Amino acid sequence: MIRALFVCLVFAVAFGASPALAKGKVQSTKDVNHQGWYEVKTDSDEPYSRFKKIEWVDAKTDCQPCKYLVVEYNLVMREVLYYRYLQKMSAESKKQRAKGFEYLHEDYKDNVKETIKKRNLSESEAAEYELAAGGHAMSKIFDLAEGEANNEKRYARLLQDAENRAQKLRELIADCEKQCKDDEGEKTDIRIGGQPPIKGSDPKDVPPPYKYKAPAWWKGPFDEVCFKCAKLAKELNERIPHEVKVRQIEIEHLTRLDKNRAVPYEQIGRRRTLMSELDKIEEHYKKTLKMYEDCIKTCKKPKKVGCVFPESDGETAIAIGPNDQFGTGAEFNNKVKDQARGLAGGLFGGGKSAGVGFGGGRNRRDVI
Repeated sequence: MIRALFVCLVFAVAFGASPALAKGKVQSTKDVNHQGWYEVKTDSDEPYSRFKKIEWVDAKTDCQPCKYLVVEYNLVMREVLYYRYLQKMSAESKKQRAKGFEYLHEDYKDNVKETIKKRNLSESEAAEYELAAGGHAMSKIFDLAEGEANNEKRYARLLQDAENRAQKLRELIADCEKQCKDDEGEKTDIRIGGQPPIKGSDPKDVPPPYKYKAPAWWKGPFDEVCFKCAKLAKELNERIPHEVKVRQIEIEHLTRLDKNRAVPYEQIGRRRTLMSELDKIEEHYKKTLKMYEDCIKTCKKPKKVGCVFPESDGETAIAIGPNDQFGTGAEFNNKVKDQARGLAGGLFGGGKSAGVGFGGGRNRRDVI
């Protein structure tokens, strides 16, 4: 008895927690070939009540040079699932309209009879009116059918373009992550050649990923100068460029969707929000830069400790490591500057030298 009760409870929990049966619960997927929608239990016959758009589970990577490819890839995969959902809605709406056409025809006949009676039309006038009204009703039906056909073609074209772009990014990410194959950290699980592929995609003519430049107001890279200014330099060199770039990627993505008149309803106004966030980031940058400039003015020259290499050109010897390693101040400054320049170049130029550890990609919504 107890065993039977336990089994019943297990089944109750399992089915109660099932996403397919959970009314109103949003479902998500990592499957690039998912149909893009799922059905929910409802008393309504309306397609938008019965079928819901599946959410994309973002791919993630700790391979720094590949981070921004992954950001763009996640945006495009959301686009792919959205178009698949729209195709489903178009097909379901077509079924609904087929029923609606029957009602429209019945309404037409009833309205014609009522109008003829109200106007007290003669037999010839009634026949003429009935012909004109019938032509108007058929024209309305044909317009609706033509609109549906145009939508179907448009969604198919947009979906194909998005699938091609997503597959191209999968191939680029897999190739990019090879350089981090021996490193610890999370990878996307996309295999060489973009495997497993998005079915039906053809990425050969897809344009290259977006390229980005540092905004005009960013004047980096910035040297640490001394230990107490290191955090400010890191903020200027790493986090601020990162926050700018993930927003640039999304803005470019939304701009492309807007050109295709395909911006999802929930993302209308998103571009304006991102532009506002960029303005706030610029203000934060200016404040941080002022703090950094004030900080480096207080940096003291390090004292000479132990044996040093002969000085040249009157430059002061400075300690550059914790184990009594020494070199000239110029060597140290050049080394730090080169490292910072390489970092910033990777951030804004998409190169392999980037080393940012900040941010969560597209999903970051905290504005500095």
